Amino acid sequence: TQLLFVNIIVIVFCAIFAGKSSRLSSNASLILYPTLAAVTASLCYGFLIGATREEFITSGVFALISCIASLVAAVGLSPIYELLSNAASPVKLISLSQPGQHLLKRLFMEASGTYSHSMMVANLSDSAAEAIGADALLCKVASYYHDIGKLEAPRYFTENQTDGNNPHDALPVMDSVRIITAHIEDGVKLAKKERLPSAIIKIIDEHHGNSVPAYFYHKACEEAKTKGLEPPDINNFRYKGHIPSSRESAVVMLADTTEAAVRSKNITSADAAEDLIRVLVKDKIDHDQLSNSGLSFDDIENIIRAFRQIYEGMFHERIKYPS
Repeated sequence: TQLLFVNIIVIVFCAIFAGKSSRLSSNASLILYPTLAAVTASLCYGFLIGATREEFITSGVFALISCIASLVAAVGLSPIYELLSNAASPVKLISLSQPGQHLLKRLFMEASGTYSHSMMVANLSDSAAEAIGADALLCKVASYYHDIGKLEAPRYFTENQTDGNNPHDALPVMDSVRIITAHIEDGVKLAKKERLPSAIIKIIDEHHGNSVPAYFYHKACEEAKTKGLEPPDINNFRYKGHIPSSRESAVVMLADTTEAAVRSKNITSADAAEDLIRVLVKDKIDHDQLSNSGLSFDDIENIIRAFRQIYEGMFHERIKYPS
């Protein structure tokens, strides 16, 4: 009975503090407070049953030792749990965020433009996730890896074209569409091969939803018009992924869309960036890309403000130095 009583109290405390923000103080409280709760619950139980002084001391010490042993066991078994479950634990995510990671080094060396884009997406999604109380660490690390599928054909993505030559100019539109949209499936395959956490794999799959690369669809429509043909079926142009199924996945989608659009438009002011962000978000809503994400309108407004804050930091004025 005493064991059941103490366990219930400790489980309640763990549940309370595990749901808090993932800061260092919260991690410390997740260790400290349940331990204190176990000792206090053990002593309270002894008081209720009229335990002797020796029984008080014995139960308190036993509860303390049990908690310490549980913590040691949890830390020791966590790598095995991560290996078997492919979970996105904080320790695993922090490890994946290190610049020396194999895939991040490949991105930097083979697709430097995509690497730069991913770092900016990570800043945006981290800030937005914090603003809405989502998992900021997951969003940040998933942003680093969301475009790893582009490693299969980096030169076919504009951010990696540094010599002014665009290989799509010599390709039929549908070939270009197949290459561009394939980076989702290629990314998922590569992520599974590298045993990335399932939460990151899901975000890779969902960060474009089932949207359409508008540039190539518009180009195909123009070609069809000049030939006197009907516009092509838009469904043939869609990404083969799924719409975001979590707030974190939706945050990465919006951050990815925002970064690419702001960069392509050469925007240099926070006001212009916010205007464009609102247009992009409305487009995602109108095309049902956020309908399964769990984002509220309040969340979306906080995300837009967080994005604006990042761009305010980027676009701040500097003094003009003499030549």
